[in-house]
Amino acid sequence: MADHANQIEQHWTTIFQGICDASEDHPHLDINHFNTLNDKFNAALDRLHSDLQSPTLILATTGTTSSGKSTIVNLLCGADLMPRMSGEMSAGVVYIHHSSDNEKHLKVHKTEGALWDCGEWHDLSDVETRDKLTKVMDKFNESKGIKQPATPHIELTYPLACFNNPDLLALSSLPKSTQFKLMDLPGLRNHQDNTNAEVIENCKDALCLVAYDMKQTDEGLRIALIQEILQQIKHMGGSPARMLFILNRIDTFNADHEVERRRDEHISKVKQEIHDILHKELPEHRDTLDNLTYSRLSSLPALHAQRIKKNSDRINAIEELENHSKTLITKEIIDDLPRRISQWEDHDFKRIYDAVWKNSYGAEFFASLNHHI
Repeated sequence: MADHANQIEQHWTTIFQGICDASEDHPHLDINHFNTLNDKFNAALDRLHSDLQSPTLILATTGTTSSGKSTIVNLLCGADLMPRMSGEMSAGVVYIHHSSDNEKHLKVHKTEGALWDCGEWHDLSDVETRDKLTKVMDKFNESKGIKQPATPHIELTYPLACFNNPDLLALSSLPKSTQFKLMDLPGLRNHQDNTNAEVIENCKDALCLVAYDMKQTDEGLRIALIQEILQQIKHMGGSPARMLFILNRIDTFNADHEVERRRDEHISKVKQEIHDILHKELPEHRDTLDNLTYSRLSSLPALHAQRIKKNSDRINAIEELENHSKTLITKEIIDDLPRRISQWEDHDFKRIYDAVWKNSYGAEFFASLNHHI
């Protein structure tokens, strides 16, 4: 690509010089106009060279209503940063820049009519960061109406686990100078607040992760969610081939008597419904629909598994798993463990991590994402 850029630059230099030489014998040529075009072309080439030397990989996350999108962002971050709100309460776009030197920095830009705290904060704890984001989103959602303020503009710099750990994403095919960024997009109901050109353009440059709530098995609700998927894709633009569809909350089938059959049937049904509606509504992308990328995931237990491995309040993570995701841990493991978590050894925590990471499809998700990148 760099060689092609250099060739283009050389060809254009020759062409432009020819135009300048010809203008001496053809005074009707508007040389000032050509000079302006030359300046714009050279500026575009400079941007191209810069992007080639230090490219940016953007992962943009979006999803259907209550699909666990924020938890997926937290899983990518390796920390419980984004508020996990019920319903569709996210607001604005949160840009999360990867810090390779462990810098932590939160900036809430001053926007028109903002009723929340705006400013910059350094070295906040994960809990402090989540609390500030929660307050911003709560204030924005409370103020919706006639005098609705401008959408929050939030930027966060953080050492993102997915880009910091080769066990999650190898990224070996990317240049070492690659910059990494997450874009946490609002859910469908808040998209009308975020249709500015910059956001849409960034989405077209990104690999998009689209979360779908597998917990909804009712046919009417399922069709509504498929319609949301369609609207998400139309809003973000670009080809569906650039998107990884995450079938989230897949552990909902673990309570069924025939787990594998029920789960696999529902997966097949959802995939077919997504294919059919995109085939009908996006005819320009029909040639890519047979190769869409899907991944199973239970994002919340996978996040708790990460917390256990990082020793980030791992006792609380175990308690959360016991209360909400016990089906991911075999009875054999549970029976072997001391009843009191405070008596557990490191190898006990590791057994839980291994089981939950596998059964939540955390490993499968990151393998799919790595391949997709």
